[in-house]
This record gives sequence, structure tokens and C-alpha cells, in this order.
Amino acid sequence: MTFLVVRAALSARVENLRAFFLQPVLLLAALILLAPVTAASAQNAGSGLLDGNAVTSGFSGVQLPPQIAIGVDPAAHATIDLDGPALRIVDLQALGEAPAGQLAPPAKQLTLPARQIGQVFSIALDDATPPNIYAAATSAYGLPIMVPDTDGDGGPDRAQQGGPGASFMPGLFGPVAAGAGPGSVWRIDGVSGEARVLASIGLDGVANGGAALGGITFDRQSKTLLVADRETGMIHRLDLGGREVGRYDHGVQGRTAGGLAPVPFDVAKRASITQPSFQTGKPDTWGYAPAARRIFAVAVHGGRLFYAVADGLQIWSVASGADGAFGADARIELTVPPGSSPGEISKIVFDDQGRMLVTERAAPSGAFAFMEIGRAHV
Repeated sequence: MTFLVVRAALSARVENLRAFFLQPVLLLAALILLAPVTAASAQNAGSGLLDGNAVTSGFSGVQLPPQIAIGVDPAAHATIDLDGPALRIVDLQALGEAPAGQLAPPAKQLTLPARQIGQVFSIALDDATPPNIYAAATSAYGLPIMVPDTDGDGGPDRAQQGGPGASFMPGLFGPVAAGAGPGSVWRIDGVSGEARVLASIGLDGVANGGAALGGITFDRQSKTLLVADRETGMIHRLDLGGREVGRYDHGVQGRTAGGLAPVPFDVAKRASITQPSFQTGKPDTWGYAPAARRIFAVAVHGGRLFYAVADGLQIWSVASGADGAFGADARIELTVPPGSSPGEISKIVFDDQGRMLVTERAAPSGAFAFMEIGRAHV
């Protein structure tokens, strides 16, 4: 397996590091460690969020029926495991013995299953004591859909092509009754562990159609969240109550400032799972924004918003003020050498020396059997 390390020294004031790791197999998608030196360090809390513990996200797994007839493709009856973990707080305080490179089975202080919050990828923590957790809905593991009964068994069937009556597979984006969907930003209370939909990201009143969200980060200066929309390419700024208080359009604002031709959002490119043009095995039909405006990772450092653009694996930055206003000085910071397969920069962090570390994630495959989740480079 190939690992790619990119380190960029910056002159801006060093922020405290919240370490992030991306496991290559990506059954574990995201991990944030709480270090005692950070402003968001947790105290004793009902959620189990303590100094040094980890918040992780990952694909919740697959459930197969007890019996499958001979000659029937098991993947056709595979569903998301509703009781599998989508987000966990892992206790790293007592691993049982001194570290020696061994596999350790740490206790899980909090587990949120797919039936409760669906699949999430990016995680952020605010600066409350203990910090609250924010998680963004994702299409990184695929967009499986269901259609009304076609085989006479009385239940909906898995499909590979969109059509009338199609719906997302249960466990993908959380319960509809809770207002969950592809644009969901979840808030998990740092004390109680209660999870709820904080915001539903869309554009001009139109909900996200399935491409879902990319990175999420907390801006300590403005006390806001920044969330990347994979469908429109917009970066939305939310207050901690979930209200949108700003919006940044790299395709127009960023590219224009950088001397490039603007690439505006094209509403005609939105995808719909009720249309036959949508195919679960072809991510290019899922409604992702064009590479020139598609954003994944976001991070705030030294008064600037850093964000990853799919086109050319570029990392850009733009001024981000304490009042939440974006500057007009967007610029390219660096271009990451590509890995062995198509991918995007899915996370950006800065260490205590101001060096940038990034993780690159493979593009979603849409594998029908849920077996090709993707590979990662760090």
C-alpha cells in the first residue's frame, strides 16, 4: 500500500492540533483525538468524551438475509446494517497493557448506529467543555437505492437504476422522520450523547439530491461551522444553531480571484434517484459538482479557510475573518501529487509547528456488493 505525505510549512500562528487519521481500508473513516492541551478538551461527560479519547466514523456494515436461494446473487439482497456503528467514541485511556504494536480492543463509550444517524464521514468538534461533535452525511460508501416491490415478496427491492418511487436504502442517511437526508449535519451533545439533525444543507431552498457533504470544520474565531456541499460545490457557514450565516463559492469567487475562468453551479446537473439516468454503480450520475468546483476537505488556520478542490488535487485558501466574512484573496497553496488511482483530499489538519498534513481518499466506486469501499493515502 502506498502512503503519500504532504507537509507544507506556513508562517501563520500555530493552532493546537487535533490529530486525524484515515485507516487505509476505510472501514474506519475518520478519527479525531482529543488532546489535553486543546481548548476543546473534554472533561468527565455522559457521552464518554474524555481527554485523549477518539471520535471515529465509518461504514456501518452489511446485513444479509438468513437464507438466499441457490443461484441468487447475495449482493441483490444485501442491505445496510442498521445496527452497525456509524460513529463511536473510543476509550483510549486504558488499553490493558503497554503499547507494543499489538491489536487492542478499547472500550466504546458511545455508539451511534446507522439507524440513528445514517452514514457519516467528516467530523468536527467545537470549543465547548466538553466539546459537542458534528458529523456530516456522506456518499463516500455509495448510494444504494430501493424501489417498490418487483419480485412479489411484499417488500421494496434493491435496484441499480433510478426510477419512479425510488428511495435511498434505509441506514444511508438516517431516519426521514427525524428530518435526515443527504444534506444532514448532525450534532451529538458532548454531555448527553444525544444526536439530532442540526442543519440540512441545500441551495436556495432545494435539498441535496444525494451527493451529500464533504468536510466539516469548526472556526474558533467566528464560532461557526464550515461545511462543503459535494453537489453544488458551495462551502456553507453555519452558526452553532444550524442557521446559514455565509456562503463561499470557489467555482466563481475563488477561481476568479485566482485568475481562472469561473465555473458556476449548473442547476441542470442535479441528480435524482427517481430518474433512469441515475445509476448506483456510476458515481458520475450521482450529481457531484464538476471537479473544478467540487470541494471535500476544509480547515481553518491562521485566519484563512483552507479547502481541497478535486481538480488537480489542489489546496486553496481564502481569508476568513473573525466576523465570518470571506476575503477576496483566494489563492492556490499547493498541488498534491496524485496517487495510483483517482482520489480527492478528504482531510486537512495542521500540527503544532504549522505544518499541513492531508489525507487522500479514493473516489467512490458504487460497488454493488459494498466490498470496494476505497483506499486511502496519508
